[in-house]
Amino acid sequence: KFNFDNLRMGTAKDYVQINGMALLKPITQAEAANPMMILPKVDASFNVELSDSLIAMLANTASSRMMDPAALEALPPEQRAQMQSQMEAQAKMMVDEQLSQFVQQGYIIRGVGKVSAQVALKEGKLTVNGKDIGQGLLPTK
Repeated sequence: KFNFDNLRMGTAKDYVQINGMALLKPITQAEAANPMMILPKVDASFNVELSDSLIAMLANTASSRMMDPAALEALPPEQRAQMQSQMEAQAKMMVDEQLSQFVQQGYIIRGVGKVSAQVALKEGKLTVNGKDIGQGLLPTK
């Protein structure tokens, strides 16, 4: 059994934090030979939290990849600044739109300065905030 209590990566402002536990129930030698047979033996539950500032930082990183650096450098300084600003705004808008969709679907919870989700794997079924993800991870019989 593994317990994670306030496992935090990043800075005081830009962070991802994980709390939770993972337990592997006893397995047989036959189950050990087939990793898919082990999934029903895993019981895990994690609360994952990301700061809004980390999400913004990731969006800014994505925006820098939206245009060829050589083409950006070829622009006059004022056009380069304007293009970078437009790319940052576009990336922020795309991330905000995706986060809003995830909130509406119930996959994340928006808090003050952060987003979070409860992720669980039990009996081969993966859930996020209690909602099933896909058809589960176990092969159908």
